[in-house]
Amino acid sequence: MQDHLTLGTTWLLENKAELSLAYMHAFENSVNGSGSVPAGFGGGEANLKMYQDSLGVAYGWKL
Repeated sequence: MQDHLTLGTTWLLENKAELSLAYMHAFENSVNGSGSVPAGFGGGEANLKMYQDSLGVAYGWKL
């Protein structure tokens, strides 16, 4: 992944609680052809395409 976008927010709830949401999107990227895998990672050739999405939810409270 090379470029990504992240968003997040937190809501304060009753009883000193909070709810958090987060989202991440990594934009599609391709790796192609001869020498596309660096020697430090074993070297070789690959034709890869990938993107990622992630969603996080957290709940917390203070004692």
